[in-house]
Amino acid sequence: MRKSTKTHSSLSLVSVVDTKTIEQITDHEIGKMLNYLRITGFRVGLLLNFKHAKLEFKRIVR
Repeated sequence: MRKSTKTHSSLSLVSVVDTKTIEQITDHEIGKMLNYLRITGFRVGLLLNFKHAKLEFKRIVR
């Protein structure tokens, strides 16, 4: 008799990506991302800000 083994992964993939060129990520952008996640049904989103030489990013989980 074979014993089956199941592997579960806790890998969370980004579902919605929103790119910006703004001074900084604010509550307004976070609120918009939460709306995008609610509408699409995805759980994870990523905000990317390319305005400055150093990349600013924020991971949003619903």
